[in-house]
Amino acid sequence: MVPARYVLPLQPPFVDAIPSSETLWRFAALADGLLSPYAGLVRAGVSPGTVCVVLGQGVRASLAAVVAEAMGLYVVQFSAEEQRLLDPAATRRRVADLATAQGLSMAGAAIVETVGSDAARARAVLMAEPASGVLLLERAQPFDGEHGTLPSEPAGGPQLVSLATLEHVVAMQAQVIAVAPHPDLLPELLALCGRARIDLSIHTRAVAVKDVDSVMAARRAGQDVDLRLPIVTFDTSD
Repeated sequence: MVPARYVLPLQPPFVDAIPSSETLWRFAALADGLLSPYAGLVRAGVSPGTVCVVLGQGVRASLAAVVAEAMGLYVVQFSAEEQRLLDPAATRRRVADLATAQGLSMAGAAIVETVGSDAARARAVLMAEPASGVLLLERAQPFDGEHGTLPSEPAGGPQLVSLATLEHVVAMQAQVIAVAPHPDLLPELLALCGRARIDLSIHTRAVAVKDVDSVMAARRAGQDVDLRLPIVTFDTSD
């Protein structure tokens, strides 16, 4: 049981038509995969034309980019190889060059960090531009080795709480926002999906209950490279 504010009826006026039973499960993507980045971007006060850098690989980064583009933001992403070699200062210059080519300002840029390791969060903070919003999503996967590092990430990287990161936040007058999904924003998000015609079928996939363990094991091992959100579906035919 959950409070009524956490439940959104999928019927008019919230949607144009009641979804069929075959597609209903896809709307579970709104509860977290889409709502988390949307809530953070709303709190950051972005507007169409804002530069948005999405850091990370995998489902959450993919969905964060989908939401940002639907809100009219100019989205910048990097390949997996590029992200392993990210240098905050060099990356800031590269993003600025891309934005300038589009006639956009870096002031107020949004930095969405979807990995969640200490080093990844520190890099995101150090990429802040004047009046930026740095959005930190929860940790993306279990960690091995030293606390706060991903299995594929070398130890000894930059740490989130350091003099350099704090000084950069102050110098840029940036805001660092811990992102969590907020149920009160669900109607707005659903309306955005309708306006932007976000096709949930290409961003989600069904996972049977019997396959949950194998899917999660593959994700933890970095072997699940499918950028569609896995959603557990239950067989109610019995």
